[in-house]
Amino acid sequence: MVPPERSDEWMRARRLEAYVRPHLLCIDEVGYLSYDVRHADLLFEVVTRRHEKKRSIVLTTNKAFAEWPTTFPNAACVVALVDRLINRADVVVIDGESYRLHEAEERQRSRRPLARREGIVPPGDRYAAPADDRLNASAGDAGPGDRGATTSSRCRRAPGSA
Repeated sequence: MVPPERSDEWMRARRLEAYVRPHLLCIDEVGYLSYDVRHADLLFEVVTRRHEKKRSIVLTTNKAFAEWPTTFPNAACVVALVDRLINRADVVVIDGESYRLHEAEERQRSRRPLARREGIVPPGDRYAAPADDRLNASAGDAGPGDRGATTSSRCRRAPGSA
């Protein structure tokens, strides 16, 4: 019979190897949630082992490396983690509006005309006509506050992407 602590250690080693073995590991949204000490240590171990074996990692985050100490509990671990990630790395910074935010704004904008016709305008809707104009406007009339959303459509994509 295998002692339970030996079994946990064996399972942990197997799981780590599953993340170390592939030629490319993609880690999406680092920094979206905070890591507890245990999970931060596991990520550090995966990155360290992959660094030693010269295996590639594609990592996405919406936080600058300087902001990572707010996500990871151990500052020393963050410095070492970032050091291993950027050593032999190509860092690509994509500066632009969020494509998901842009799509959400487009969906919201397409719903507004229907909501106005039905008389359902969310409180605080900055594109809605003032209350007096809403009462007097018919379905086809545009009140002075009824401008429609003015969302910028300047979503930039990385060169070479579709």
